[in-house]
Amino acid sequence: MQKSREIKIVLSSLVVLFMLSSASVYMFLNRPEEQQILGVQDNVVNESVEVVSDGIPYILTQAPRLAFVGDTYQYFPRLVDLDNEDSELVLVLIDSPEWLYITDGYVQGVPDEKGTFSFTLKVSDGYNSSQEKNYIIVEESHE
Repeated sequence: MQKSREIKIVLSSLVVLFMLSSASVYMFLNRPEEQQILGVQDNVVNESVEVVSDGIPYILTQAPRLAFVGDTYQYFPRLVDLDNEDSELVLVLIDSPEWLYITDGYVQGVPDEKGTFSFTLKVSDGYNSSQEKNYIIVEESHE
């Protein structure tokens, strides 16, 4: 009687393991196409995350989030177009505070008041484009 109970427990455990492994294999084989976003922070690239571009240019770095009244805010976005490395990428500033502008590929300006400001960058290769919304927190001078 004890042997029969032990056999039932072993068989039940095997059935559970089989069901779990089957479910895992099913989920793995039927997962949707993955499209991950590259994780970046303060212009440092996290290269351990896969990026799927599909020919759309994108901004690889993240804009600094903190600025100070009266000090120059500067950000050099790194632009990438995986399907055509020779294409000329155009960077456009959209919906930005008046003090922010683009010169020689740099987003820069001198904030004149504290607050939270947003701006959108659009990168285009002439065929495809993408946009990225950013925020800047401007505080009183740090001196």
